Amino acid sequence: MHRTRPDPALIALVMLTGDNAVTAAAIAEQAGITDGSGEAATGRQIEELSEEELADRVTKVDVFARVSPSHKIKIMGALRGQGQIVAMTGDGINDAPALKGADIGVAMGRKGSEVAREAADMILTDDNFATIVNAIEEGRVIFSNLRRVVFFLVATSAAEIVTLSGALLAGLPLPLTAIMILWINLVTDGPSDVSLGIEPKHRDVLKQPPRSPDEGIFDWPMIRRVLLLALLVAAGTLGLYVYSLQRVPLAHAQTVAFTTLAAFQWFQAFNARSQYLSIFSLGVTSNR
Repeated sequence: MHRTRPDPALIALVMLTGDNAVTAAAIAEQAGITDGSGEAATGRQIEELSEEELADRVTKVDVFARVSPSHKIKIMGALRGQGQIVAMTGDGINDAPALKGADIGVAMGRKGSEVAREAADMILTDDNFATIVNAIEEGRVIFSNLRRVVFFLVATSAAEIVTLSGALLAGLPLPLTAIMILWINLVTDGPSDVSLGIEPKHRDVLKQPPRSPDEGIFDWPMIRRVLLLALLVAAGTLGLYVYSLQRVPLAHAQTVAFTTLAAFQWFQAFNARSQYLSIFSLGVTSNR
């Protein structure tokens, strides 16, 4: 079983086994789950605890021995009751209820029983526990890249809308022609979308806290960034456009607006690579 620790950026391992407490504690120490300083709690002790006592106990104990399927459900419920996101791994028939009730059930594909595989959400085809870490990392990279692409597209599209709307409200000729908008959407946005979609993992990917299952692609920080960037890009584009209109023909001024907007979007592609780290921290050439 996996749960987040009090530090939400970490993922903790909790061992649930039917073995006796001494054996469970020794195996947990050898596997690196514990440092050997604590002892395993038993199923009998769990039955004697109230809900409040169990909720406090499960945050301090990493090994539970002599547990039955009902004990696993009870422990998992106590963790989830505290807002923890719980994943359960197992291979036997007695693991099926916990695999089914966990936020994410992970069954063993080779040695796991058919019942466990049917109850699980995911199956480890190689039965290698380390694969779970790789899966967590890859899943976070994929979700982050989806957010990057959506953020880039929405921010740039919003900037175009604000730019054109601002020009219309000010009674100015349109700063962009239809072919210019098409060029920006296809040629400028296209390669940037692909690049952001294959952004390599950042060094902080496993240090980030698990996101809520109910959390969507959009969140308030992203919405604020979209609004800020849309206004900034539109102000810069319209400012240069108005400045050019007073000095050069309309076609020349539209070219200035087109080039300015395209250049803003190139910078926006770099900006969209991370919400927390600067491009200099990531490396300008780390995503060629």
